[in-house]
Amino acid sequence: MAVAGDLSTFSVLSSVEGEEAGDAPALKLSLFSMPLVSACFSELQHLSCVYSALQATLEYLGETLKQIGEAWEEIVAELDHKLARYAENLPKGSMAADFLDLLMLGTSSPELEAFLLQELTEKGACLRSVIPARMWE
Repeated sequence: MAVAGDLSTFSVLSSVEGEEAGDAPALKLSLFSMPLVSACFSELQHLSCVYSALQATLEYLGETLKQIGEAWEEIVAELDHKLARYAENLPKGSMAADFLDLLMLGTSSPELEAFLLQELTEKGACLRSVIPARMWE
């Protein structure tokens, strides 16, 4: 199978079985003229370039979204680990009550305040933002 450089002809080389048993297969060359395709060669070439750029962009976006998801999974896992460690030191149900008080009243227990200020600091948040930033390098 071959296509002319200007897309004017398309040729196919195929084997054809003999009509009788034992005949050797013959080769057949078929040529197809494509004047309409040839006339639109520059447009088709431009279309193929645009399609290629779109495919590359879609692939890049897919990989970027995958890396963002992985980075957030790491962040959530780290936060979950820290919250579990914090909850181990508290009586059952008090962590939920502490967060509810913080949400509804804007006040927090001394333990929750210490946890938020020491474990979930701005420095920790900055370190977590570095992970997604690495994806753009």
